[in-house]
Amino acid sequence: MSSPNKQDKPQPKRKYYFWKYDLFPFLLGGPGVRQPNGSVETENFGKGYHFSPRYEFSLKDGRRFHAELRRLEAERDKAMQDVNDLYKQKLAELTSSAWVIEGVVLR
Repeated sequence: MSSPNKQDKPQPKRKYYFWKYDLFPFLLGGPGVRQPNGSVETENFGKGYHFSPRYEFSLKDGRRFHAELRRLEAERDKAMQDVNDLYKQKLAELTSSAWVIEGVVLR
């Protein structure tokens, strides 16, 4: 009796997975394979790193979702920069107002 060949074993199906993260957009993702215990091992982080998936997509749909997340993140970054610029301007106006200028500047 011959031993089973690795080629005889069905290869796990690669999909695109996303898991929780602590920074906006609060998800990380990449292609990977679901493990028997339900976790996912991704190619992005290497063997031995497992995550609990929050979303599972086909590779095509996962890439699309990931691109939309990146677009949303860039949109948010721009909005946050605009808000920061606005309040820097307001601060400059406040600190250059007459009654503040008359105050004592401590160094």
